[in-house]
Amino acid sequence: MRELDSAELLKNGISFVAVSEPLDSNQLFEEEKIYLGRSSEKRCQDFATGRWCARQALQFIGVDPVAIPMGKQREPVWPPGLVGSISHTKNYYCAGVSKTKKALGVDAERFSGELDEQLIKAVCSNAEYEIILSCPSEVAKYAPHVIFSAKEAYQKAIFPFIKKILNFDAVEIKIDWQNGSFDVKPSESVNVDIQLNGQFWIRQDIVLTMVWGESHHQHASTTSGKNTKS
Repeated sequence: MRELDSAELLKNGISFVAVSEPLDSNQLFEEEKIYLGRSSEKRCQDFATGRWCARQALQFIGVDPVAIPMGKQREPVWPPGLVGSISHTKNYYCAGVSKTKKALGVDAERFSGELDEQLIKAVCSNAEYEIILSCPSEVAKYAPHVIFSAKEAYQKAIFPFIKKILNFDAVEIKIDWQNGSFDVKPSESVNVDIQLNGQFWIRQDIVLTMVWGESHHQHASTTSGKNTKS
């Protein structure tokens, strides 16, 4: 498995920032605070820290700090010409943004114990369940979380195109444990013409997944001659 390398991601057109300490809502733009209402302190911190990470990531690609509104289904709304994604779990907050990708989804999950068997089977297809059973022993306890998180990242990546929440069976994940990558195979019901790539990282009980996409034309022009994967 690869180590998370933000500099390598940036070379690939993705700016990524993560922090482990929450920030308060003073970090927010005034027009962002309206989305919090009477939210709990934790919700305010999660919201503020995620958007702080997003603004830091934007600066790495030359975009001045801007408000990031919330859409009708609570999704972040990015400035024109940009794609991005925000995620948080216990004591971990992150965001990724890009000017060059067509889609981007990021998801973070903290491992806090093995998932219930019934939940695993609700999330995973039969093929994915076999992947869990056959994964290397050193990542076995994280395997269900990787598949769950990969599907969440996929949902975030394609949401701007479909504007709806998908069931878990709308996509199948095939994991390459050695390279820390995964293939994303949408069902026929998902009609989005994007070449999708997936990467995952596991560190200090944090499972982080990222799905990014580009048009088939872009993918063909950048991978010609190679055996080649939000």
